[in-house]
Amino acid sequence: MPDPLPMSSYTANPQVSSLDFNTSAGGYQIWHNHMQTFQGFWKRVWVYDQSPISVSGVASGGPLLSYSYVDIHVEEIVVENFEKDTWTSGTQFSQQVSMQSDSASGGWGTEGSFYTTRPGSIRKIFVTGDTEDTCETSWNTRSGYQVGEYDATLDTSSNLPGEFFDAVVTKAVIKCDRFKPSLVDM
Repeated sequence: MPDPLPMSSYTANPQVSSLDFNTSAGGYQIWHNHMQTFQGFWKRVWVYDQSPISVSGVASGGPLLSYSYVDIHVEEIVVENFEKDTWTSGTQFSQQVSMQSDSASGGWGTEGSFYTTRPGSIRKIFVTGDTEDTCETSWNTRSGYQVGEYDATLDTSSNLPGEFFDAVVTKAVIKCDRFKPSLVDM
C-alpha cells in the first residue's frame, strides 16, 4: 500500500470546483427579492345597548347585548431588496398561515392567534423600475360580527378562512402596498 500524501500536498494546490460561485458559467446577476409575513391575535368584544329596558318610563334591568365582533391585531412585514448572486432561476413560494382558536367548531371563537409558518417570497431577475423597500407595521381590524348573543353554531371553520382573508389579507395591501395577497395560502 502506498504511503498517504503529506498534508501539505492537499493544501498547496487547491483546485477550483465547478460549483465555485466566482467561476460559475451563469455569472452574477442582480436579483429582486420579495418576502412577506404577518402574525397576530384576536379577541371577541361584546357591545351592549347602554339604555336599560324601560317599563312605563321606569328603568328596569341592565343593558341588552347588541352585538359582538372579533378585534384582530396584525403585525405585518414586507421586505423587497436586491442581491447579486448566481442563481439559475427565479422562485416563488406561497405564504403559509396557521390559525388557532378556542372554538370547538373551528371558527373565530372568543380568542385566537395566527402566524406565518412559511413566508411568501418571490425571487426574480432585476428589471428597470424595481426598487428596494421595507414596510413593518402593526394595525387592528374587525370581523366575525354577530347580532345579539354570540352563537358558536354560526361561527364555523367554513366561515373563518373567507372572513380572515377579507379582514386581514385584503387590508394588508392597504397597510403595506407591496404586500401580495396572491401569495397567501391558508
